[in-house]
Parts: sequence; C-alpha cells; structure tokens
Amino acid sequence: MFSSLFLKSFRILLFPFSLLYWLGIAVRNFLYDKHVLKSSSFGLPLICVGNLSVGGTGKSPMVEYLIRLLESQYHIATLSRGYKRKTKGYALAGPDTTALEIGDEPMQFHQKFPDLPVAVGEERMVAIPQLLHDRPQTELIILDDAFQHRAVKAGLNILLTDYSNLFTRDFYLPTGDLRDLKSSYKRAEIIVVTKCKNGISVSEKEKIRNEIRPVNGQLIFFTGLEYGDPYHFTTRQPVPLQSETDVLLVTGIANPRPLKMMLEEKHKTYQMLQFPDHHIFTIDDWKDIIRKFGEIKAKDKIILTTEKDAVRLDKFRQEASGIPLYVLPVRHQFLLTKRQFLRKPSSDLFNNLNKERKKKMGRKNSKKQKHRDKGGTGGGKLLRGVLDITRSGTGFVTVEGLETDVLIRPGDFNTALHGDKVMVAIREMKSGGRRMLGVIREVLERKRTEFIGKLQMNKGFAFFIAEMDKPMPDIYIPLEKINGAKDDDRVVVKLMQWEGGDKRPMGEVLSVLADEGGNEAALKGILLEEGFPLSFSEEALEVAARIPDIIPADEIKKRKDIRDILTITIDPVDAKDFDDAISIRKLKNGQYEIGVHIADVSHYLEPDTDLDKEAYQRATSVYLPDRVNPMLPEHISNFLCSLRPKEDKLTFSAIFHINAKAEIKRIIGSVKP
Repeated sequence: MFSSLFLKSFRILLFPFSLLYWLGIAVRNFLYDKHVLKSSSFGLPLICVGNLSVGGTGKSPMVEYLIRLLESQYHIATLSRGYKRKTKGYALAGPDTTALEIGDEPMQFHQKFPDLPVAVGEERMVAIPQLLHDRPQTELIILDDAFQHRAVKAGLNILLTDYSNLFTRDFYLPTGDLRDLKSSYKRAEIIVVTKCKNGISVSEKEKIRNEIRPVNGQLIFFTGLEYGDPYHFTTRQPVPLQSETDVLLVTGIANPRPLKMMLEEKHKTYQMLQFPDHHIFTIDDWKDIIRKFGEIKAKDKIILTTEKDAVRLDKFRQEASGIPLYVLPVRHQFLLTKRQFLRKPSSDLFNNLNKERKKKMGRKNSKKQKHRDKGGTGGGKLLRGVLDITRSGTGFVTVEGLETDVLIRPGDFNTALHGDKVMVAIREMKSGGRRMLGVIREVLERKRTEFIGKLQMNKGFAFFIAEMDKPMPDIYIPLEKINGAKDDDRVVVKLMQWEGGDKRPMGEVLSVLADEGGNEAALKGILLEEGFPLSFSEEALEVAARIPDIIPADEIKKRKDIRDILTITIDPVDAKDFDDAISIRKLKNGQYEIGVHIADVSHYLEPDTDLDKEAYQRATSVYLPDRVNPMLPEHISNFLCSLRPKEDKLTFSAIFHINAKAEIKRIIGSVKP
C-alpha cells in the first residue's frame, strides 16, 4: 500500500512513467555494480550526505552538524551540486559570492562558516581535483547530496530518510518521491531517520529499524529538529520567539511541515506564504511579503523565515532595513543514541578512512620512487605542447615527438584553456601503462581570448558563462567593463587578465548579441571557436588611427610611378578591400609589360607595435559566405591598403615582359614601383 502522505490521487496516473524511471535507475545502478561504469576514489576522506528521495530530509543541517563535529580535527571543505544556481561548472565561494552563483544551500554554509572552503560543481569527479588545487591543505571533503553520484566513491555514506516518509514506504518518481532504488540504502554506512517526533519510543525505533532491515555493520540513528532563537535578518541579533507574537512564516523549502508543527505548538495563530523549494525570490515576491505582513493587525508581529530562504532573500537586504524580518536556525538533535553517534564517526569510521589514505599515499610515493629509479621523468621535465580539454574536463597535452599525450587532471590546468600552447611539467607515469601525468606550468600562447555566452549581473560585478562544449571557468566582469550589457544578455567577452595567482579570469564585454539572429551569432561563434577574435584591441586601433590618410610627397619620390598605366583590380565590384591589381601596356618593340600589384601593407606596420603584434597573431583575413574578418583594422584594410579606383596607393609589384604568344621575355623582378 502506498502512503497517502506522498501519493496524491493525481500522481497515480503517472504510474507508467514511474516504471520507466525505475528501469532507468535500475540499469544505471546495475552498470555501476558490475563495474561497467567506474567509480573513482581519492586519496583523502570523503563523506557523502544524501538521501533516496527528492529533498526535505535535512541534508543541510546534517552537513553543518558534521562541520561542527570535525572542524577541530580536520581541514574540511564542502562540495555541493549548487542546485538552481545561474552558473555552470566548478566554483569556489569567495567574499563577493552570492546564492545565484553557488546556490542557496552552499551559500548558507559559506555564511555560517566563512573560513570553510565551500565549492560547487555538477561533476564531482571534475570538481574535487579543482577544489584540492585551490585548497591544497584540505584533509576531508563533505559531499552534499551526492549519494546518487556514483562516479565518485565516498569513504563514508550517510543516508537520511524522513520519519514521516521513510524510503521503505515511498515509490519512484513521478508517482512517489524516490529518485534512487530502495536497495541502494545498502551502500550507506550510516542511516539517519530525521525529523522524528520528540516522544519517539524505543519500541517505535525498533519497529522502524526492522522495517529498514540494516545490513551487517550498518548503523541507524534517529534525530529530531531543534530550533534555536531567531536572529534578525540584517543585524543578526537573536531574539527569543514569544508565544504572543504574531508570525508571518515565509518559506520555500521542500518540507515545511515540522516548522509549521512547531509554530502551531508555540503560537495561537500564524500566517504563511509558501513558495516552491529553492524558489528564487523576485521583487514582486518581496512586495507580496510586505503587503501580507501589513495586513496583520497585531502590533507585536514579525516575519519569520528559514536560513535557506534567508540567503535567497539577501538581495533585499537594503529594503529589509527596519523591518522585523527574523531567521530561524535549525539543527539535528540526536534522540536516544547521541553519544554513540558522536563516538563512532569521530573515532572508528574516520580513523579507518585516514588509515586508508595513508596506505594510498604510501603506495603512490613508492611508485614515484620506482619510476625515478628507472630513469623516468618524475623529476619535473618541462615540455612544450597544445592542451586539448575533453567534455568531461580531463586534459591532454600533445607534445611533438612523444608517442602518447600527457594526461592533465582538471586541478592542474593552472590558467590554461582548450587549445592553448603550454609548458607542461611531467610529474609521474600513470600506473599500469605508458601514459604520463603532468601539470601545466605556463601558458605560452592562447588559442582564443574572445568568447560568446551569457552575462549574469550581480551586486557590484557581473560574471560571464561561456557557451562552449569544453569546460572553462566563468569570467569575472567589473561593472565598468560591461559596456551597457544587461542581465542575461548574450554577449561577446574578451579575456583581459588571468594571472597564475588569480582564482578567476577577468574580462570585459565587447558587444551584445542579444538582438542578433541565429545565423549572425553562429558565424561569429565559428570565428571565435577557431581562435579568430571579432575585434581589435584599443591599442591596435589607436596605432591605426594615427596613420595619415595622405601619402607623403617624399615617399612618392622614392617609388616608381605607374599611375598613368592602365591598371585594373581583380576583385568584384562590391568588394571593400581591393588587395590585388594588374597593369598592362604595349611596348614599342611589340611586347607587353605586365605588372602584378599588391597593397604595400608593410609600409603602414612598424615592427613590434601593438598593431603589428595583433596582425601577426591573426596571420590572415578570414572569409565567410557573407563577411570577412580582417587581419588589420578597417581603416587600413578597407582604405589605406585597398586599391580603390582613382585613388593613389602604395604597392609591391612584380613586372615582366611577354610577347604575343604570352612567352616571358624579361623579368624585371619584385620592386616597389
């Protein structure tokens, strides 16, 4: 029988889809169980906090509990997916980070534990090496909501299940709330039944234990929710919650039922504005909250919200000044067996993880030493090559003369991007084969510096998310460099600065593509993908602008003047840059003098100027069906060095004589006419 608490009448109609969903997750788990899909482990303790259902089991309070429990013993970091954030890929929380960048739950950890490294990344396999690169002192990582992410193998799995909706009584999405197989509970070392009523008896606890049927060595604990005193949203001053106070509860969490029960016990009346889980509050939502609060007639009244909701309301901090908006903290309260839980994880389980870590480190150091003894390149030899980053985030450097590429883990890219020419240091041979493992030491030359993507505005800055099938970090954009772009605009951004010590690259918006059609954006994307920038630097444009339009008289005196000879261009009439031309005249001896002319670009390019360097990097103009991406700014390519009709131009020329049979009789050579 399905519990009426989770199986609503309309959801039974979705039962066929639940069977399809069950089949999909069953196949996926089977492939992992049979090692067709691989799970990878890392050389440090990983603790996974997760559940089998969608939300509402108290994962965030459990992560916070573990942080408080272990922060005196380990250098801890947390890694979450960052659900409903507006960014993609790996990100590490910093002083200016917001919930839009990393998600509400990681932002909650960041605010409550400001010295703790808090990272997000959809692919934990990719994010963990990057986190360890950014915070090499990390000794233990808590993986938030990663129980289904089997690509990474945690040393300790803590599985949470809600007392009012045990996974044993649930069913699969979309009919029920389960997102993983019920049998997956066997992979957990610890199961915590959360949100229990305070009066739970020993017999009821045993009944639940028998229903779950723990496997050998599996520990089961029971917790209730312990609410602390609310603190003010802006001043953070705590205030005891009085039973006489009228409360407007504002929440957007998966399961507000325990919170409502607490208010019903302590308050005669309260009102509630309920939003969807992880709801991103808008200005209209804020106005609704203030309007609803204003309708409460009592003089002693407050707005109450959860810590998770508070980080999403932070954008209204200025508007909330002077408003009695309070935040209610919550913790897990262990029932009946609290001392046992504290003792077990902090001693037996975690000490075993550390022993395993030491074994792995010992084996790794032994392999390194053996490789050095055999004359390997473990000493750090530097090689020059090109970085190729796969969609999964792993990198390979192709080095001329090497039979195999050098493997680069995501945390060892330094500041390199896909296609860059780099210097790579060889660290060791990958075990079991000939593959070398390396770390990038220097970026010699960037393949591209301009990218197309979306702009996300924030307080005091913006960040740019590139549209690429290759992983790359988001680009930080100062407000003075957004050049009129707005939130969610599709833009072209140029990478301006990314030094080795900088955690994120900095750039500026070059142009907005939001109003351009698909063809326009696609063609620009092709150019950028192949490393051809769409614009010139301000320095190059300044050099070009200083070049005079009129040819000096002394320069004309140095050259052969053929302006009186019939000369025609070989470009179509609608061309803008007439690069080439031919001249012809009949000589007195009956032969013909033929001249082949090309614009003398070198006259306008002084060596080692910004313009010369940029032209060298571009190497050529690129022609597409409806446009040209020039090697030089338009002032030069379309005017000074375009052989336009009835205008004096400087050229390089090859001149020769032929007879009536087109036989070459004399070659004058390549000259400046």
